[in-house]
Amino acid sequence: MAGEEGNRPAAEASLTRQCGVAGPLVFAGLVESGRPGDTALAFSIGAVLMVAAGLVEAFFGVKAERKGLEDIAEPLSAARRPGG
Repeated sequence: MAGEEGNRPAAEASLTRQCGVAGPLVFAGLVESGRPGDTALAFSIGAVLMVAAGLVEAFFGVKAERKGLEDIAEPLSAARRPGG
């Protein structure tokens, strides 16, 4: 649908907030259960998420080492105003 593109950033931010709240609750429940299997599961989930994040960075990351911020992205103050 035509109007869905404008809502995508808001939907992504909402999902990020929901996961940011749910994640610690799930991990706390697993670790505080006192069962070694639950703790191992919590650490395994964390490891899988870290590997996934590394793969995302490898494909979509910006080569920014030893570069100034201005070399990576144009400053907002350099943006042109519409019609000007």
